[in-house]
Amino acid sequence: QTLERHLVDIRAKRNSYAPPISSIPPDVLAMLFETIAEQDPPHVALSESCREGGLYEKKMYDDFEGPLDHWPTLEDTSIGWIRLGHVCKRWRVLLLSMRHLWANSLGLLPAFTAETLRRAGHSSALSLRSICAEDDSSKLEARRLSSLGPQETSAFCRRVVALHFLDVDQGTYSLDLLSPDKTFPSLDTLVILS
Repeated sequence: QTLERHLVDIRAKRNSYAPPISSIPPDVLAMLFETIAEQDPPHVALSESCREGGLYEKKMYDDFEGPLDHWPTLEDTSIGWIRLGHVCKRWRVLLLSMRHLWANSLGLLPAFTAETLRRAGHSSALSLRSICAEDDSSKLEARRLSSLGPQETSAFCRRVVALHFLDVDQGTYSLDLLSPDKTFPSLDTLVILS
């Protein structure tokens, strides 16, 4: 373990002597991260069952004004801007401190909804994107959100400012979140595409 810690220290020192990009001030780097987050959001690949059934066709959303980059794609799953946290420790620490980026990415990677919510902190306004699909990741996300206790659910709902639902196969998994017993006093945007 001592050797391992020593190696970590050596790598950190080596990384600190990195190229000039490492000398960019944190506030400028944060602005770059925000721009990259807009251009390269995380996204999941469309499940095989949805692909085979032809249940998702991008053209059905042509009239929707807003980026479709946040929805499932026929491409492979990508962690998008989150990759920036893998460059070096300094970038990771900065990225983890940018709670609003995590709060705006809630639901984009359904398997990591709980971790994204944790990284968003306890006070950031939340923007949730949820995909209603007949696949395990959508069901898992819906179960995680519906398994919150009453106090957690109430706190969560108070923080939500935007809800975006994409229903690719007329499912109801994520729409359970909109049940009458839940109120969203801060909700500013509600988009349901089906």
